[in-house]
Amino acid sequence: MPNYTAAEVTHIANQVCIAYAGADALANWYAAYQWQGEAVGPAWRRRQELQANLLATGFALPELQAIRQWGFNNATCPELNNPALLASLQACLHSFQMGVRPQQEASLAYFLDLQRTVNANIGLARVSKWICFVDQTRFAILDSRVSRGLYPVSVDRNHRAFPVLGGRVAGASDPMAHWKPERLARMYIDYLDVMQLVGLQCEMQPAQVEMALFMIGQPALPGPLNPTLRRAMWC
Repeated sequence: MPNYTAAEVTHIANQVCIAYAGADALANWYAAYQWQGEAVGPAWRRRQELQANLLATGFALPELQAIRQWGFNNATCPELNNPALLASLQACLHSFQMGVRPQQEASLAYFLDLQRTVNANIGLARVSKWICFVDQTRFAILDSRVSRGLYPVSVDRNHRAFPVLGGRVAGASDPMAHWKPERLARMYIDYLDVMQLVGLQCEMQPAQVEMALFMIGQPALPGPLNPTLRRAMWC
């Protein structure tokens, strides 16, 4: 089940739109997007091309590797040569393409659990890049820099809406390293709910909102991170 109610999702999405308004508007950050030396126009066209190829081949390994290379400085993912891991990832992507929320949560949690079992080091930030390219009108990447862009947003006065993913916390280890796969999956789909609503409010696609937040995010945050997450969040 979702951690956030529909009212909370609306509240969080409203905060995102309020936090980034005027000269700081998400549309302006999106227009400033750059990736691997490309401005937003060619960068967006490249993302659309990757999505089209992924869907045309039914999530075939070469297209999965192409997305991996796009997102990780031309590095491939040899762990996907494991047939069980590849099949699990493909099943996960099919669930996001055609399934409903419980199926999506379950398949994502299963993949995250399996990749831990085989020490594949394919965490949520990495798998979200593949999920995003299933449909950028519905899905978005969630990596450390995007999560930094969401840092000012709270679910209530004393608690942040989403965690900051590892890699962007100065002097700290990954704060989600010991999260259960089911917890990670629920959190990610809550994030998608928010991104979809922000996109509607700002007349942007969820992936374009993500691109704006990526530009807002900074390389590091001071620790400790305050305010904290709610104690029982996504348990």
